[in-house]
Amino acid sequence: MNRTFFLFGAMILLLITGCSNNGFNGRKVFFGTPDGYSERLSAAIEQAGGIPVSVPLIETIIPSSNRMMDSLLAGISSYDWIAFSSRKAIESFFMAAERNGTDTSLLASAKFCAMGRDAELLREYGYSCAIEPTEASPAGITAALATLPDITGQRIAVIVPGVTGLTEPPVVPDFIAGLEAAGLVVTRVDGYKTRPVIRDDKLKQANMVASGYYDVIAFTSTAEAEAFLNMMEGYLLKEDQLFACFGPYTAANVRSMGLLVEIVSDDFSSFDGFAEAIKNYFLSSSRPSAYRAKRPEPAG
Repeated sequence: MNRTFFLFGAMILLLITGCSNNGFNGRKVFFGTPDGYSERLSAAIEQAGGIPVSVPLIETIIPSSNRMMDSLLAGISSYDWIAFSSRKAIESFFMAAERNGTDTSLLASAKFCAMGRDAELLREYGYSCAIEPTEASPAGITAALATLPDITGQRIAVIVPGVTGLTEPPVVPDFIAGLEAAGLVVTRVDGYKTRPVIRDDKLKQANMVASGYYDVIAFTSTAEAEAFLNMMEGYLLKEDQLFACFGPYTAANVRSMGLLVEIVSDDFSSFDGFAEAIKNYFLSSSRPSAYRAKRPEPAG
């Protein structure tokens, strides 16, 4: 009787495991997202059934003093709009406001633009968005502002990262150019710094990637992809290494680096959508059996 009960229980467990272990379950996802973002991405990947492997390759630093931010806050009443490019931009703005003792009534009268889940962080600080674009991207902010009447000539401060040690991706220059084309007068404010992380385990991680240990290499920004390629300098990537990108803008930039991206999330308002896109790829029977992913040969 006990043996029969044991066998029956084992069969049920096998059926449950077989049903749940579908496609994405147990797949290892490598990502170089900076601390502060990596925790949310890890949680999303775990929720989807994957195994997150966080190896921060870049970091975002809010400086203890920032003349550009101080100048913005001193003259904030002269701006019609304040646009945030990221959660870190929001954090840097309110840290500077506290440091400067900025009048909260001035902040309350400001018109803020944020995108996707970043708007939730703004509300945590006690402020709301005047613009929350349908598309969670800087281009979405531009498109939303361009539809407003009398937008021409209005002043906007865009709080963005200053990039050191890496090539600045086109996202911020394109954002500023788009706003100017819409007729706005733009002031760029570097609210924080993005820079590569110097990792003691660089060789170990490069060897693991080169060996194909990770099922997916995921990028949430172009800077991560560049830092990844720097880490892999001198190593050959496996031809069937799978790459995923958080949205079409990052994907376009990563492809321009020579990596063939197979997974691009359509919902790039949150990391949940990114994790689901990766999961759905493995659940799809139409995914390609082979794909190339390598750094392009130098010209000449």
